[in-house]
Amino acid sequence: ESKDNGRERIRSGMMVRQADRIVTESNGHVHIQFVDEALVSVRPNSELEILAYYYDPEDPQKSSVKFNLVEGTARAVSGDATKAARHRFRLNTPIAAIGVRGTDFVVTTTATLVTVLVNEGAVVVAPFSDECAAQGFGPCTTNAVELTADSLQLIEFDSNMTLPRLVPLVVS
Repeated sequence: ESKDNGRERIRSGMMVRQADRIVTESNGHVHIQFVDEALVSVRPNSELEILAYYYDPEDPQKSSVKFNLVEGTARAVSGDATKAARHRFRLNTPIAAIGVRGTDFVVTTTATLVTVLVNEGAVVVAPFSDECAAQGFGPCTTNAVELTADSLQLIEFDSNMTLPRLVPLVVS
């Protein structure tokens, strides 16, 4: 895409930075490996913003990671920054905040629906509220639901619900 509108087509080996927005089309798939060995996969028809990515290898507890999945599907695998500073990791969606307990998870969102599946570790999903602001970092505790990989469930939350709910995972 042209640079005139501030967009640039992603190529293999390209650097991504804080404040970058990754937008995929129907045949697009972007895999990002961060300096702390974290991995993020942005699937087709998705939009992910890198709001903050600070990793301090000398003092990893000072790290902070924050993404905003505007729409679509993304998989996030925690790297050293998140493992050392779980209280400073956040993935926002339009209606809920996701925090981690070290992890590998997949989130799908629209403007009104979020689903989360955990492959490894655990996540905490909470709707935005006065106690859980989009501007915050880390997991929220108010109206939060925690999900672990071994539960054989996923979390579903839509804008008409007051709490996220656990739904049995159907494996065919």
